[in-house]
Amino acid sequence: MKKLRKKGFTLIELMIVLAIIAILAVVLIPKAATMKDNSKNAGVATNVNTVRALLETKIADGTYYGATGATKLVTALDNATVASKIVNPFDKIRQNVVLSTDTDTDTTKASVIVKSVADTTPINTDIDKANKGTVYVYVGTNQFFIFGVNSDGTAANAQTIK
Repeated sequence: MKKLRKKGFTLIELMIVLAIIAILAVVLIPKAATMKDNSKNAGVATNVNTVRALLETKIADGTYYGATGATKLVTALDNATVASKIVNPFDKIRQNVVLSTDTDTDTTKASVIVKSVADTTPINTDIDKANKGTVYVYVGTNQFFIFGVNSDGTAANAQTIK
């Protein structure tokens, strides 16, 4: 008499496979979120460098400083070909440049915010997390200060251009 053997997986084998998959998911999912934030933060640094490159081309012309320079800079950023490459990596807003004043309340939808300040004004780089991914350009009387906002609300790639 021949014994018939059924083919297939046992319940124990299936449970071991499911346990291994669950352990891998627990380990890898938090790492993936961190890696995603890091790549978006790298995108913010790239945007800062793109705006900085445009500023360095405009710096020879002294008319880009001060309050009138800030307005002129917004126009230059809107019209520049590099501005089309500025995309907020967190919400995918493209080429939205805003001239900010102290009375502005909603600048969270801008990818670049330009503000005119005095050179002696202390620069506050501690920005609300709602503006993550935004590039800030502070225009002084003889210098620019530029930085981006990371996912945790800290300044990314802060630079002074004279």
